[in-house]
Amino acid sequence: MTDFLDVVNRMGLVVIPFSGGHLLVEGDVDLSGSDIATLPDNLTIIGSLIALECARLSALPAGLNIMNSLDLRNTPITSLPADIGVGLDIMLENTRLLSLPANLAVGGALDLEGTPIAALPATLSVGGYLNLRNTAVTELPEDWCIDGPLLLDVEKISSPLAWRRVPLASLTPDAPILQDYFLSAAQDETVSGTLAVDALGVEVFAVWVCGEIRVFAGRHVASAAGFDHLGVSTLFQQAAHEYVAELSARLNAGREGNL
Repeated sequence: MTDFLDVVNRMGLVVIPFSGGHLLVEGDVDLSGSDIATLPDNLTIIGSLIALECARLSALPAGLNIMNSLDLRNTPITSLPADIGVGLDIMLENTRLLSLPANLAVGGALDLEGTPIAALPATLSVGGYLNLRNTAVTELPEDWCIDGPLLLDVEKISSPLAWRRVPLASLTPDAPILQDYFLSAAQDETVSGTLAVDALGVEVFAVWVCGEIRVFAGRHVASAAGFDHLGVSTLFQQAAHEYVAELSARLNAGREGNL
């Protein structure tokens, strides 16, 4: 079985031991495809941890801190340590993830596509995009914040949500939203393959997030008024305002029903 310290030594990375068993590794640690099964406790990586397709890695250690990104795609990971710290992205697609730590704050993107997770932490905070495609999530938190795009299967969501498919014909030819839906994977490495578009049109939805109603269309995130300045057609602008009004009415009705 592969030993973690053997791997980082072969990479020529600097490893600094501290009292209490703490280890600091300077640089990116790439374990992709290896048979490594465990990592040392109290580990800090001044870089990224890439464990793509590590079939034996089913758990992460306590005290794990990663300054850049964590890539666990296609591993048998089911949860993350309660005290984990990650500075940028967390990539968990196609893992066996069942839960996330309470009060999780992610500096960059959080990608959960293809996992069996069914619930999100109440105060989840994501600095980049959040991908919930092909998960068991049906309820969205009330006290959460996402700064980037939100990708989800709208038909599955039972939380208050307003959505439609806006016909592509309603967008002006030079609309930035329309252009996004024809970017190839090579052109768009951030959210390639995740934009919801078919022959019927562009999937657009409004949800409550960051203490307000926001409208999501591909990579574009804005208030209803924000879409008035994105160069899209009047029909699309009207649709964004319509979704916000619809969701606002649903939220108000829910609040009144709880009184």
